[in-house]
Amino acid sequence: MFYHVSLDTSSIVEEFTPRVPNEQSRIEGEDRNIPRICVAKSIEDCLTGFPEGGYQLEGNCPLLIRIYEFDEETIQKENVVRAPELFLRQLVPDAWVTGEHWIMNQSIKPSRSYLIQIKEVVIEDAPFITVEMLEEALTEGKSIGELMTNLDKRSSATVARVESLRYKRMPS
Repeated sequence: MFYHVSLDTSSIVEEFTPRVPNEQSRIEGEDRNIPRICVAKSIEDCLTGFPEGGYQLEGNCPLLIRIYEFDEETIQKENVVRAPELFLRQLVPDAWVTGEHWIMNQSIKPSRSYLIQIKEVVIEDAPFITVEMLEEALTEGKSIGELMTNLDKRSSATVARVESLRYKRMPS
């Protein structure tokens, strides 16, 4: 299952077509040329991928959001670019935290759409890193714990990761 979230709760998108997100929807350094549909494997990951990430949600609850669900079986595998590839190819600098995936070269129809009211979010700061930082940390760390410590030391910025979410499903 893939998810897409939207703050536009007044209408329902019947079919998504790949496009380049507007500048306000992209993180600095994110690709500005490749048409895509941005999705993730969880609602939390989608919210982490919002502009300003989870920081936008702090103090703004309750918040109404439209959720779209897509069945993976309806998406051609070769049209899915997964988060690790987006990060390593430097197309989405924070994809390793957001879990953002792209659907390309294919329009997709949601299998379900519904509204949720977010009641509470738990935000964790994750280090904002570059591919170069990761490569350096990988050469020095012998365990995942050491890797994370090395990444924390190298990073001077953070990404707000939505770790958990409490919400109520609303009538559409």
